[in-house]
Amino acid sequence: MPCYILRAGDTEMVKIGWADENVEARRLFLQTAHWLDLTTIRVLDGDRWVENAMHKAFARNRVRREWFVFHPDMLTHVPDGPAPRPKLVAADLVSWAKDICPHRWPCNCNSNSNPITDAQLDELLWRTRPAAAIGKDA
Repeated sequence: MPCYILRAGDTEMVKIGWADENVEARRLFLQTAHWLDLTTIRVLDGDRWVENAMHKAFARNRVRREWFVFHPDMLTHVPDGPAPRPKLVAADLVSWAKDICPHRWPCNCNSNSNPITDAQLDELLWRTRPAAAIGKDA
């Protein structure tokens, strides 16, 4: 899951975000709701942790949510944090997920066949990440 920085037209406004796989497809999706041309100015390897680390690194430049005033360091900054997480399969996480989130998991099944979507996996890992993984302030 790559992270990206998009520039809005000729302004200093940029969006720091992440895409499932294809940054260009994400840019085109966002373009439908934006009146200025969006241009990709940087793509980073990483996922939501990297996106969050970039948001924290440039918090002083934040305008609203994922929109920031451009700073030249955005083109070179390398966030500290974990390496991109390996792809995990649902069966590897079933017992671990039951321990972490027993009220939201289908706990009445003891097999390793419980389905887990990528969104559920991301939410689980996001809520249970160690604070040191994304920076001091997490």
